[in-house]
Amino acid sequence: MELNNEEFEISFSEHTSKFEAMFEALENSEVELCGEDALSYDELLDAYESSEEEAKTNKKNKKAKLRRKNNGNQIKNSKL
Repeated sequence: MELNNEEFEISFSEHTSKFEAMFEALENSEVELCGEDALSYDELLDAYESSEEEAKTNKKNKKAKLRRKNNGNQIKNSKL
């Protein structure tokens, strides 16, 4: 299909809640997607799920980095 040959970028950042509502509405609807509509939906859902996983990983990494920094400060302070 031609759709898969096109390059595009999807940014969810500030619209996450709207996308979540859209995905939920589509999951609960009786409308069946087919053809390019189904492919578009699959691509969008895959990109959204990847974005959410990346955001969770980044959040965990930031927390771990902050903990390491705070632990390092505690060690420095205890040596004083």
